[in-house]
Amino acid sequence: MKRKILFFLTVLLSTMVSWAAVDDDIKDGVLWYKVTNESPKEVKVYKYDGKKPTGALDIPAKVNDYSVTNIGEKAFDNCSGLNDVTIPNSVTSIGKGAFGNCYHLISVTIPASVKIIDANAFFGCSGLETVYFADGSLLESIGNKAFLYCESLTSVIIPDGVTSIGNYSFGACSNLTGIAIPASVKSIGANAFESCESLTSVIIGSGLKKIGESAFYNCSSVTDVYCYADLLEMTWNKANQDFKRDGKTVLHVTEDIFDKLTNGGATNYSKFKFMSDLCSEAPLKANSAVPGEYWTTYYNGTNNVMVTEGTFVYMGVLGTNSVALKEVADGIINSDQAVILKSNNPAIPLLLSETSSATSYDDNGLQGVSEATAQGTGETYYVLSNGSKGVGFYKLAAGESLAANKAFFSTSTGAGVREFFEFEYEETTTTIGELKDGKIEKRKSTDTWYTLDGRKLQGVPIQRGIYIHNGSKEAIR
Repeated sequence: MKRKILFFLTVLLSTMVSWAAVDDDIKDGVLWYKVTNESPKEVKVYKYDGKKPTGALDIPAKVNDYSVTNIGEKAFDNCSGLNDVTIPNSVTSIGKGAFGNCYHLISVTIPASVKIIDANAFFGCSGLETVYFADGSLLESIGNKAFLYCESLTSVIIPDGVTSIGNYSFGACSNLTGIAIPASVKSIGANAFESCESLTSVIIGSGLKKIGESAFYNCSSVTDVYCYADLLEMTWNKANQDFKRDGKTVLHVTEDIFDKLTNGGATNYSKFKFMSDLCSEAPLKANSAVPGEYWTTYYNGTNNVMVTEGTFVYMGVLGTNSVALKEVADGIINSDQAVILKSNNPAIPLLLSETSSATSYDDNGLQGVSEATAQGTGETYYVLSNGSKGVGFYKLAAGESLAANKAFFSTSTGAGVREFFEFEYEETTTTIGELKDGKIEKRKSTDTWYTLDGRKLQGVPIQRGIYIHNGSKEAIR
């Protein structure tokens, strides 16, 4: 009998250990969690035990069979010794002030699962240099003051899908040099980018409806604003508070917007210099498996078009298993030529060009359309997508239409049996570099290096071999 009672008590105790109710606490290691839901089982991490965590912090995805879905309000506020944090791909929201004043935090990766970055989440993280949003990000909003006073932040790529950017969200990010607002964003809050003194260019996507008062106040270094949004349909009543005060900031717009503005509609933008040199917005970008790399295709049947710095232009040749990429080195897309674009930004400004590219397009196998177009009878179309096998050209489903300004490959019905064509860089090696003291000679900080299998390097190569450097092959010996 005693053995049976002992066995019963053991089972009961083990059951009690694994069971918890909403608002109950669970401690695991140095972190405390609070149960937020029982079905499904979810917790938020809301405080630490004992001394403030320092160095690297790894937040687990699960605790006692509960998924960690939230980082609570001020969970790690003022943890000044924290320099690295791993947020699991189970977290859907980062709470108010969660990492506020963690001024030794250097970089942070926001997993794709996060939908909300709440107010003050990274307020005062003055040492934060990079914020990377994982591919496939579900992020919807960036809260008020979320990255205010992140003075070391040099670049941030706002993922496509975000609809709102809060008040003062990136205020006083004094080393931020450029910002791209994707077409999904509908509103930018007041003072959102105030005193971003190093900001030189701003890209505004076509979906923007409201820019808050003084959103770009004291951004006196901005020379170019590329605006795809309809300024007459958008609220930006005090635009002249923003950017330069002497009319030297160029506001690039499309020809149809320019026509509207010059017919008495430009009263709020009188201090800008207008240029109607912006071509139609590039179609929705396909985000590759390589962090911070975006792909799209583009076609313009009327104008020569030029890409801005940081974007690479490729012709495409369809092979048996892959698409060979051939770079257009001067970045000019000739009229009536379809191309593939690669960029480190999810929004790509495209400008009219007075000159044609010197590159021959004779080998280019891409076609393009100016307006949405249905597939031709007896044809199979392949379009750029980010599918199950990564970024490449996938067969367009029967009956689907091509988007405007889209490039594609066309094959006859008999040849259109493949589902996917991957990328293959041209076989020519364009440059030879030298290894010195274990690394190659110093390059620009904006340079990008990849192995031939598409893996991005953190810095310059330290081993001999062949790499992709800024879109071209380079042999390091």
